[in-house]
Amino acid sequence: MIDVEIYRLLIQFSGGTAVIVAIIYLLKELNELLKSKTSNNLDKRVKDLEKIASNDMHEMREDINHLQKEVSDLKERVARIETILKMRNKE
Repeated sequence: MIDVEIYRLLIQFSGGTAVIVAIIYLLKELNELLKSKTSNNLDKRVKDLEKIASNDMHEMREDINHLQKEVSDLKERVARIETILKMRNKE
């Protein structure tokens, strides 16, 4: 903030050199602002992508758990059927 006041005073009471210095300063500040804004957008994008990936992983885990339960149920049914067939063969 102090730098801005100094540059304003230089522009008021100095010649063209102060204007050039002020323009350079403003360009530097603008560049820093753009960098920070871009990095913030990138951070937001990365967080959004991580959230999407996390949601996808969660859904995949749910699908895997569901499929494992179905496989377990099918194994139990096959075991029952095998038991029934063995009992019928003994008769």
